[in-house]
Amino acid sequence: DPCKHGLCLNNLASENFVPSIGNFLSVARSCIPCGHVYGRSCLERWLHRCGDDSAKCPQCGEQFEHNLIINLYAPGNLWDGCCRLQEVKAHCESELREVVAHSISMVQDVEARSKSRYDKLRAEVLEKSASMVAESERTQAEFQDNMSAETEAFRAGLVQKVSEMVTTWREEMATNLMRMKAQMKKMAEEDNATATDVIEFMERSFPQLSPISSLSAFAPAPAPAPVDSDNTRHGCNHPDELPLSLTLPGPGGAVKRRRG
Repeated sequence: DPCKHGLCLNNLASENFVPSIGNFLSVARSCIPCGHVYGRSCLERWLHRCGDDSAKCPQCGEQFEHNLIINLYAPGNLWDGCCRLQEVKAHCESELREVVAHSISMVQDVEARSKSRYDKLRAEVLEKSASMVAESERTQAEFQDNMSAETEAFRAGLVQKVSEMVTTWREEMATNLMRMKAQMKKMAEEDNATATDVIEFMERSFPQLSPISSLSAFAPAPAPAPVDSDNTRHGCNHPDELPLSLTLPGPGGAVKRRRG
């Protein structure tokens, strides 16, 4: 059983332990979570005697463990009057150095973990950025290829359309020229048309040639002569030899004929 003064355990410290003030002052006082105070060596022996890492307070029965024992004594030779300020300072500095060293170690560990995480995140960002850049370049290349293909297709279609228009225009031109040629040949062979008749026929068929009549008004009228299909008159080619480079619509209207 614990001693009656509650400050140490005589049956734990020694079989012949006799509590006294001197003995109490000589032990390192400690307390456990329940608040009861005992000598530290007594508590350690009590734990050892219980044969476990934990034991119950002899007074209140509350469970406690070895690491929950709290020292209530100052370091050094406090109880014999030999404690000096230098000893307390040295002890505090030693404890402080341990705390600082532990703090530095913790900070370094946090920095190492933070740097590792930062490097990992940075690598992921760089990888994603490179992937995005590659995807952007690929999309741009595809867009340029598509634009080039569409432009080339549009150009080819436009060239084909213009070529078809030119072919159609040439066919219509040739048809109109053949009609005009046949009409002028008929005028020359059957109607004895004069140069004036031919000019009027051309002006009606091609309004853009109307300035010819205004010029012919100031020129002396040529002597009438028959127009046939084998001769030329006034320096004009036979109707069969009209140039095909003129833009000629289809003939229009009847031809004014002069009877001989």
